[in-house]
Amino acid sequence: MKALRGTSTVLFLITAAIALSIDPLEGLPAAAAALPSGIGYLLCRNPAKDSKLERAGNGWPGREPTKAGGALAGQPHASGTEVGKTVALDIMDQFKTTGINKTRSSRQEDELVARRRNGDASGLRIMVTGANAGIGFWTSLQLARRGAEVIMACRDSRKAETAATAIRARVPGARLRLTTLDVASLGSVAAAVAELERLEHLDVLIANAGMVHAPSARQRSVDGLELVAATNFFGHFALVAGLLPVLERAPAARLVTLGSLSTLLVRPHLDDPQLEGNYSSWQAYAQSKIMLQSFAFELDRRLQRTTFTTRALSTHPGYSLSGRTPRIAGVNEPGTFKRVVDTLQAPFTQGKDHGAWPIVRAAVDPDAFSAPGPVFYGPRGVVKGGPRKATPASITTDPEVAATIWKAAESATGISFLG
Repeated sequence: MKALRGTSTVLFLITAAIALSIDPLEGLPAAAAALPSGIGYLLCRNPAKDSKLERAGNGWPGREPTKAGGALAGQPHASGTEVGKTVALDIMDQFKTTGINKTRSSRQEDELVARRRNGDASGLRIMVTGANAGIGFWTSLQLARRGAEVIMACRDSRKAETAATAIRARVPGARLRLTTLDVASLGSVAAAVAELERLEHLDVLIANAGMVHAPSARQRSVDGLELVAATNFFGHFALVAGLLPVLERAPAARLVTLGSLSTLLVRPHLDDPQLEGNYSSWQAYAQSKIMLQSFAFELDRRLQRTTFTTRALSTHPGYSLSGRTPRIAGVNEPGTFKRVVDTLQAPFTQGKDHGAWPIVRAAVDPDAFSAPGPVFYGPRGVVKGGPRKATPASITTDPEVAATIWKAAESATGISFLG
């Protein structure tokens, strides 16, 4: 009997995993739709809760829909074909705007603020690095759903086109712009800056691109830098330096860097920023995230000492796994085994569609800088859940540590700014 129960449990999990692996646009099979609601609980995809969040147009568990019109008041959402599969909501239920035009009349401003509070991001131009997969893709999709113009900066143009096609299939009329960017190459960063510096303005730059699975042995980038640090931090340092003038053309621009829970678990080798003598794949990843997160907080401190209006903050996606993320052809296609393994971790993980929530909120929340000090967003439950302000690793908020990291970035890239 016990063996039978064990077998039933395994079959139950496999069935659930296969059901989740079907692209919503290809249709949700009747068999999957008829699965017991317990599967929704097991996978943290409770149908009633997800339906409520879908109506609310945000990813804030426990919040009621706003009373205004539109999707937030319970009207059909633009992603209605994905009911039961993809919540992928962009958590803007009380948002105003990051870039209100100061020349607008008071009435126009009030109207715009009201729309922002209902999740309308139209009028915002937001750049996302590494936008063709993972957190970057879901961030781009959620921002496009709310009307933002999204600049998808990707290393592989073919994958970028595939991702853009997937977004347009879910958001007809999405305003997308593709640009080639390999953050591991300072030459590619310079080329992207040369292309984008002609923009009228840029409201938000989301530094998302990065290596999660670092190589087991130390490798060098095309510029001779340690590859993980070059990808996750040094390239973004150069990108921000180059695009800061473009950000300054927006009334209230911001930089959002993608931090990580790993910053809480590793002590960095500040005397060895490129890990020439202390390399391990885990150390390389965590240290690069410490540097990127610290950079955001230090950049914000330095910006506030100038006349610049741009601000900087950081965020993290919790413990987000591809096996718990809706399948999208060419973007996220984990196999059945991956689905099953990741589903077994459901109590403390979430999909990358949910992992994008804190990033989106960090990009648009008008109350982000309402209190002094470093601003950091993450899931409500630390590893999963709706977005909220969180407490960053103390080492990433230390000004002395940040100064050391900043000097290392200037040395690695040959670029100095806000010194």
